[in-house]
Amino acid sequence: MFIGHHRVSGEPVPLYKILAMEHHCQTKLDCFGGGWLEICEGWYVHIDGRLMFEPCSILNLRADEISDDMKAQLIELASHVAFELDQESVLVSWFRQEGEMHYVPPSSAPLVRNKSARVRIVSREEKDAS
Repeated sequence: MFIGHHRVSGEPVPLYKILAMEHHCQTKLDCFGGGWLEICEGWYVHIDGRLMFEPCSILNLRADEISDDMKAQLIELASHVAFELDQESVLVSWFRQEGEMHYVPPSSAPLVRNKSARVRIVSREEKDAS
């Protein structure tokens, strides 16, 4: 889901509203099992032919399969976001991406580089908050 940070009029949407909609979407899309949020610079050609630039939030969802019910939920949520942020539309897309995903745990000892670019192992020390 691509959420632009400007209204139909071209005015920027207040940051607190963008953050609220991002959080709202994240909590509503828990059925997908997780995802990630990216902020980037988007662009499009306006109806009058001008090239428009605007920051946007991209919600990427992780799902093996997307059912028709999940697609309907995405479309309904995007419509709500467009209404709340006074936007012409919110872009929703779904596609299958080939590849693999792995959860990688942290190593037992982090690597630290010093000024000579040599790697040294340091111990990991954790303290309890008291």
